[in-house]
Amino acid sequence: MQPAVLLYQTGYLTLAAPSNKLEYQLTYPNEEVKQALTIQLASQVFSNESEFRKLRRSPLDDMQTVDEIVDYFNSILNLVDYEYYPLTSESAVINSIMLFLKGQDKLKVAVNSHSSKGRCDLQVDSDARRLVFEFKFAKIDDDVSELLQKACTQLQDRRYGQSADAKGEILQIALVFSQEQRCITAFEKI
Repeated sequence: MQPAVLLYQTGYLTLAAPSNKLEYQLTYPNEEVKQALTIQLASQVFSNESEFRKLRRSPLDDMQTVDEIVDYFNSILNLVDYEYYPLTSESAVINSIMLFLKGQDKLKVAVNSHSSKGRCDLQVDSDARRLVFEFKFAKIDDDVSELLQKACTQLQDRRYGQSADAKGEILQIALVFSQEQRCITAFEKI
């Protein structure tokens, strides 16, 4: 039996309202199931369980500097099982970080959060602040500077995260992941 069918039959997934008469989408029936399945998926993606648990005890919301946040993200990416979940695209990097953060209490994590001028790659809301991230993926290190500038310009021009529902400080960060070095090698706070 396919996993999606099994999850539907057992009630862990349900049908969402159709966008048209021919398409249906599977979704979570409630937040509790969503949280539990996210944690199960994370345990598959992140290879070292003890390091995974240790990092989970270091909440993103407690980090005060951009350097701390980037080090944290690099530690998360270091746990991704390279053989089964290679980081070969911008979306793979973003989704790995999103998956790790999704299970943390008090954080609202959104990928491709829409605004009037576009959508940011990753937005993390807590009670104290909003963190807005624009990622770029450098296949070769020679492109890092240009991509960082592009991400900074995008954050400035499109004013990601600056909506009425933001609480506290809004921190916008441009990041570049290097495929050659397999980590975030450049970043800048806007």
